Amino acid sequence: MKLIQMMALAVVLALVGCGKGADTSKPVAEVKQDAQRMTVDDLHAKAAEYQKAITAKMAELEPLKQQLTQIPFTQQMGAGAQALQQDIMVTTKELNDLRERLQVHLDALKARGEPVSQYAN
Repeated sequence: MKLIQMMALAVVLALVGCGKGADTSKPVAEVKQDAQRMTVDDLHAKAAEYQKAITAKMAELEPLKQQLTQIPFTQQMGAGAQALQQDIMVTTKELNDLRERLQVHLDALKARGEPVSQYAN
């Protein structure tokens, strides 16, 4: 039952949590081109959006990891554990995609001499 609830939460967060600003469907090359055309203020705003999405995604990942650690070793190969591992892999990939796109914006800010220390990656 908890697994179903976590999966429903993941779907809701995926649809709502990242918002329109932190888009991982756009190729990184296109994100780089967009970042080159942005103003410094726009770059800071976009970096903040990605940071917020990363924080939300990390909050989504932690309960999944916690659930996996509570599954007995003898049941680690069961369907429930494998589904949980799959959810963790998907969420981790999404987190890495967000981080990669945040880094594009941070690099653009650095190239313009802007500080980026406020964006923990």
